[in-house]
Amino acid sequence: MTTDDNKRHYVMNDDIIGLIFNKLSAKQLCRLQTVCRQFKECSEQTLKNKSWTIRVGHQKDDTKNVSIVTINHMIIRTDNIFDLVESHQQFDSILKNFAIVRTIQMSLCYINRQTIEKIVNRCPHLQRLELCCIYMKTSDDEELRQMASLLSKIKYLSFRCVDDSRTKVFTIDLIKELSSLESLRISTFFNHSIVEQIVTYFPQTLRSLHLIDNNWRLTSLETIINRCPHLDQLSIEEMNYFMECNDIFINICCKLNLKNLAFRFNNLSIDVFSKYIVKQTQLKTLSITSDMCFDVTKMKTMNSLKTIKLYWIRCLPKLWSNLPKVFPNLSHISFDEIVILCECNEDQPQTHCRQCQHKCMQSIAQLTHLKRLSLTKYYNRPVIGTDDLKLFSELNVLSLRTIGNQNRDEIVDELIQYCKHCAEKRVSQKCLKVMTNIEIRKPLEQRLKQSFAEMNQLIPKFLKITNLDDFGCFE
Repeated sequence: MTTDDNKRHYVMNDDIIGLIFNKLSAKQLCRLQTVCRQFKECSEQTLKNKSWTIRVGHQKDDTKNVSIVTINHMIIRTDNIFDLVESHQQFDSILKNFAIVRTIQMSLCYINRQTIEKIVNRCPHLQRLELCCIYMKTSDDEELRQMASLLSKIKYLSFRCVDDSRTKVFTIDLIKELSSLESLRISTFFNHSIVEQIVTYFPQTLRSLHLIDNNWRLTSLETIINRCPHLDQLSIEEMNYFMECNDIFINICCKLNLKNLAFRFNNLSIDVFSKYIVKQTQLKTLSITSDMCFDVTKMKTMNSLKTIKLYWIRCLPKLWSNLPKVFPNLSHISFDEIVILCECNEDQPQTHCRQCQHKCMQSIAQLTHLKRLSLTKYYNRPVIGTDDLKLFSELNVLSLRTIGNQNRDEIVDELIQYCKHCAEKRVSQKCLKVMTNIEIRKPLEQRLKQSFAEMNQLIPKFLKITNLDDFGCFE
């Protein structure tokens, strides 16, 4: 190694180091700067060239995503709220280290105009802003409007409102300014009136809308339909059991042309659903949260649908018999807390009858294009057993999420039997990914190795056991 400060010792080619450093987190890159001059220069270059997400506040820590930089430890707290006003110098010094910041996530924070100015000046590539329970350290309405105007280039906005008059003014002003907004998520658990006010300012560029509101009304939907002609992703969650849900659903199906639709309507009629959902001829993803009895026999064929997700749904095996005919191109089906009703004994109906459950799974197994099956298994709520799993040997992905204090050994046993069955019967040599909770994955991997070793076999190359991934309404 040379002692000349103007020369550096090359550990390896800069391009190779850059490829490696691209896989590292900001914290790891900062530590590597102390190793040698080459590492320092390469890590600084990666920090400048890589796309980053800056996070401050009480969000779930995502250690898997190395592009997320959490800065909570550097921010002053006031009454357990992260104070970006008092910490403006620290906030500025952090932002200047990252040349390409496309997303900023703030949760339970104090902000003011100075905070927004620093974000805009330091992050010229900013496209996505996620604000959850933000408090304004200003009482001047004009300053709030100026703050909103600084963010006019934002394309993706997520906003969870608090019951605060200044935050309400800022939210309305911000929606007014976002003329190029493409995606909007608004949650208003406390402030019941804000959605009615902001829909009149939705821009025509809006393509994706997710609304969680206690006070949804048909008039709001009519305004959205008129103002957002390019809307193709819609998610609506209503928290109250109001009587307009059937009318809202009819208007959605008749007046919008969607690719992705997610809704939670507990009073939705199955007759209304079956009659009008088929009008969505371009629909690719459908997510239903409802207590209705899902009757496929009443539906016409939906060729475009690729993914369907069912939550809280009740079903009878005989009502699912023509599932392959109605959804001929379905490739992903997901169940979460569905109730399979027994039709064996009509005088004494029960839920979770194994025989009726297997009949439903047989109907699903007849879907010729099915490649992914996602299941949630609750304590004392069996969704699928070994005999059911064996129907799906040709899947690309089996996703099993467990909730509650289930017998883990029993679940691992079921998955081992499934993996053995696939090893024997599977025709396709494409990768089969079995995704489950980490507390299930670890013993599953250990026992799989042991089980195949006892048979003097290796685990098939096509089989991959991984941690469960998280997905939302739209994939």
